[in-house]
Amino acid sequence: MRSMRFSRRSLATLLTLISTAALAGCGGGGGGTGGQGLPGPTPPRIVALLSGTGGAGLNERTSNALAINASGAATGGYTNASNQPRGFVYSNGAVSDLGTLGGSSAFGLGINSSGSVVGSSQNATGQVRAFAYINGAMSALTTPAGMGSRADAINDNGLIVGSTLDTDVLDAVTWQGGTMTTLAKPAGFARAAATGVNNQGQVVGEAHQTGSTNFQAARWVSGVPTLLGFFPGGNVSFARSINESGNVVGFGRTSAGARHAFLWTPVGGMADLGTLGGPGSAAYDINSNGVIVGSADNTNGEPRAFVYSNGVMTDLNALLSAGDGWVLEFATGINDQGQVVGWGQNNGQLRAFLLNTQ
Repeated sequence: MRSMRFSRRSLATLLTLISTAALAGCGGGGGGTGGQGLPGPTPPRIVALLSGTGGAGLNERTSNALAINASGAATGGYTNASNQPRGFVYSNGAVSDLGTLGGSSAFGLGINSSGSVVGSSQNATGQVRAFAYINGAMSALTTPAGMGSRADAINDNGLIVGSTLDTDVLDAVTWQGGTMTTLAKPAGFARAAATGVNNQGQVVGEAHQTGSTNFQAARWVSGVPTLLGFFPGGNVSFARSINESGNVVGFGRTSAGARHAFLWTPVGGMADLGTLGGPGSAAYDINSNGVIVGSADNTNGEPRAFVYSNGVMTDLNALLSAGDGWVLEFATGINDQGQVVGWGQNNGQLRAFLLNTQ
């Protein structure tokens, strides 16, 4: 068996391998719980999860949030004073570092209603391993020898989904009670990754067809994979999150080659959510009421966080008060209280945010 060691750069590559396109122009998936609709006229309250002042003892340089649970606890990553990527959890106004598996780097990718966090971290030998952070302690998840792994999401029943990989292999997997299970691939597909899960145990992600460079969004129900298709004329799609109704969001390539956010439903199939006037968009999370968040380019080609509800995409920056000092660029999670997390520029600094829209 080949042994893999990862530098700091290769750790970053692994952490973004599945979702690079979404987080840089692609999540996280947030467990599929969220708000009641668009907010009323009262300006929402925005919170910088990590202030950049080191007041929480983290002394962060940059930060981003990727997932939020029903009570408003959130997780994501930050760059510390030594320029190392680390993970954090935010709960009840307090921020804590997640620690590592013995290495220098870690990242929080998913969180459930109990506050359990999952993600990826370097271990003491520099290998990247999926972890679960439960009751303040981080532990490595089962990973085949010689392979790397990442955990992207966890549901309220403790079912964790993610991926294992080495140079030639990429497998969608689940972890439950310490046992790792490799999900079946669609016929003719050699690689797969899992990125989201709902409380019914339905899993979403993508699969890579043998002999092709393209990925296609997929859903697993009772372990059986179903391909979700493409936009008309397109040939790439990635799924990011699934809600309790089995509705899926993500992004795909249009016939013109642009990246657009989609909503897939069991009845209607894949629908293009459009953009904010620019060329591209990506959807990262959908809540129980069908409210979607993501990032879309505006008419200047700049990424802006959006909320999509009742067929309308709205720039979240339009909901801020004058003088807030924020430009919200990516919205990556939403819960059933209408709280949104993501990241953007706060007075010129890259910062994670929590936005209360109700």
